[in-house]
Amino acid sequence: MYLNLNNKKFWQIGELKERVINLLGLNITIRPIYIGNDNILHMQTEHPIDYSNYGSDIAIILNNPTYVSKHPDCGDGAIHYIRVYNPGNIYVKLVVRPTKKEVLFVRSLFIISRRNIHQYWTSHSLKSY
Repeated sequence: MYLNLNNKKFWQIGELKERVINLLGLNITIRPIYIGNDNILHMQTEHPIDYSNYGSDIAIILNNPTYVSKHPDCGDGAIHYIRVYNPGNIYVKLVVRPTKKEVLFVRSLFIISRRNIHQYWTSHSLKSY
C-alpha cells in the first residue's frame, strides 16, 4: 500500500506482530510498519555498506528476526529487530520508531557491534524471537 503525504512516498513493508508486542510488553496494538524514500536515503547515506548488503532483507528481518528489543537506555519507543547472519555471526539491527501519531516507520539499518549486543544481554532487553 502506497501513501503520499506532503509529496513524500511511503509504503507498508511489514506489520508489528502480536508476538513482538507480547515479548516486549508494548502498550500498542498490531499495526502496519511503513518505510519511505527519506528513510531509505538516510540508510544509504549513513550506513551505505550495511544498506547495500542487507537493505533488500528489510521485510525478512521484520518478519523473522532472531531477536527483538527496546533500546536499553532510551525511551523513544523504538523497536529493534535484530537478525543474526552466519557465517560470521553478524548482527544486523533494524530500527522501527513511532511518529508522534504512533505510525511506525523503519528508521535505520546497520550492523550492531558485539559490545552493544553484550549491553542488550546484560540489561535483559534482548528477547529471542
